Amino acid sequence: MGMVAVGLFSWDLATVTQVQINYPLYKKLADIDRTKSDSTKVAVIGSDFANLSNPVPLTTVLTQNQIDSMVWKALDLQGSAVKMLKPGIKVLIKPNIVGAVADQIGENTDTRVVKAIVKYVHWRCGGNCTIKIGEGSPRPMPYEIGFSGGTASWKELWDLTGYPAMLDELKGLGINVDTVNLNGGCTANPLQNLTERSVPNGGYATPQHGRYYIHNAITEADVYITVPVLKVHNPGITAALKNQIGTAPGNRYGFNKVKGVIADGYANKLIHNADAPRDWTDEEIVDLCLLDGIDLVVVDATLCLEKQKTYSKTMANQVRLNAIVVGNDPVAVDNVCSRMTGFNPDDFDYIDLAELAGIGTNDPSLITLVGSPLAHVAKRLRKLTGDPRLMFGQTNRKWLISAAFPTAGISSPIANNFIKNEATYEAKPGIDGWSQPMYFFDDNIDLGNYFNYTNNVVAYAFTYVYAPKETDAMLQVGSDESLYIYLNHTLAYSYSGVRIYNYIAETKTIHLNQGLNTLLVKTLQTTGNHDFAMNICEVESDAELIGNRVAGLKFYPTLSALVSVQNPKTSFAKLSCSPNPAKEFTTIHLDVSKPGNYRIILFDLQGKPVKTVLNQYLNVGTYSYDWNLCDSKGVRVNGGIFVAKEASTGESIKISVVK
Repeated sequence: MGMVAVGLFSWDLATVTQVQINYPLYKKLADIDRTKSDSTKVAVIGSDFANLSNPVPLTTVLTQNQIDSMVWKALDLQGSAVKMLKPGIKVLIKPNIVGAVADQIGENTDTRVVKAIVKYVHWRCGGNCTIKIGEGSPRPMPYEIGFSGGTASWKELWDLTGYPAMLDELKGLGINVDTVNLNGGCTANPLQNLTERSVPNGGYATPQHGRYYIHNAITEADVYITVPVLKVHNPGITAALKNQIGTAPGNRYGFNKVKGVIADGYANKLIHNADAPRDWTDEEIVDLCLLDGIDLVVVDATLCLEKQKTYSKTMANQVRLNAIVVGNDPVAVDNVCSRMTGFNPDDFDYIDLAELAGIGTNDPSLITLVGSPLAHVAKRLRKLTGDPRLMFGQTNRKWLISAAFPTAGISSPIANNFIKNEATYEAKPGIDGWSQPMYFFDDNIDLGNYFNYTNNVVAYAFTYVYAPKETDAMLQVGSDESLYIYLNHTLAYSYSGVRIYNYIAETKTIHLNQGLNTLLVKTLQTTGNHDFAMNICEVESDAELIGNRVAGLKFYPTLSALVSVQNPKTSFAKLSCSPNPAKEFTTIHLDVSKPGNYRIILFDLQGKPVKTVLNQYLNVGTYSYDWNLCDSKGVRVNGGIFVAKEASTGESIKISVVK
């Protein structure tokens, strides 16, 4: 397949001049990388899960009793709620309310899911707790209109979305529950209960300076439960992380929340696209998640929306999944929800950055799924064509950057080798003018900002690419000036000239080797914006599905970061077992030479999981685990060959079971 022009999004012609930002759009990766290697558990319960009191097909329109059963089963199986919910605590439940529309259409969190959570919390706390349901609507109440300068309004925050009737019913059951407007206070003082707080470690949305207003109800809660409705939404999907934008109070940030309010001269606002075309939404999401301190996530994936966040009858964008997802790690929950809806979680900037921020794990090998098999409830949701942030997944943000080479006196700079044998060159951090690994805060890798807007230079960016299998892929490229891309020491893409910047200027079919691939980008800057964008995506012809990064593909700016993935057999864990063959039991031995999270799973020869023997953090040492030859349900396996595999290293052994 040749190159295809894709005109999804562009600046106007003025973009051939530099767009200068007076603060850095990048940081050293080591300065922001707080990635944890904690294992976690996520429960997925479909409406046909066999252990429900009344399982029904996934296509069924659900009743309150069926939703209760699904929510309670998911909370019980995941297990965190049992430990968190104790008598005397304060619980804040945050649904996702976008529009003043009818309940149960997929746009807002189904009130029946919220009701099920309230009843579960009340029961677990022995009836002795305070429960508040809080949301910061994107639209003001009537008394807030003059204060905020907004025009659209709701009669009340909760009225058309079904909450008054729900509260009456719950209070009639003796449950202590009420609502709170996270946008602010009462008619007399719309700023009541809003406190400015600092993001740990300074935050990631640079123009916000690490400080945000949030409602005191969030920080005062002993247990904070976020309850999004699963749907497609720029910049990806609404699930645990994206739902936190609703905690930025409109009475400080405006309606919508990038406008500010009259009361303080529009001094406070979320920045989103203030530096357009650069976008800070993902960084704001991560900052708010760090402030909010999510304890538990319950995702309403019963009736979902594809293409956009609002229901459209003409677009017919409702999709019934009939599932509930529960976890205590919001990053892991978003990883699971992404895969459940046919997206690659590595394409969503805020998921990747939230993992870097230490909020949770985006590594599926550290996520134990319980309940319904993910593939059973999964259904691929469609994207909204023409939206570049959905059609073009996250670019690689982690690069080694060369020095800038002046081009004065060189007739064709893009074709000139500023690095000897550049096609075969592999950069090393801190050597020959190359940077340490850098992280860029945008899909647009802004080298103009990095080099302080120096004109007439060539620069290089380097990374390794790990591919889990040999495959063809679509290289998606954007730039406004000349660009070369070398893949595995061969020129895979070239453009010479000046063009209007697109996130996707062109696509081209490339071929990836299994395992290690090298990738070198060469850029020219004359008078335009010295930047580029690049992703490596699955080959896909459907216009509403294109743009997913190749599953399992990872970018690593250094070989040291890649070695454990590229060479799993040079691992830090060795497996053995005895007796083998086994008649009544066998003891599996694990020798660990590096601390970390380890997970041993038993499979039959068809690759079907039989039982998880181990899933925990281990220090250096030797560990032994007895297997009684039973599966996860306690049923003794038949004779035959079974495989014990350590998930993070790939180390495995075969176990012969005698019938």
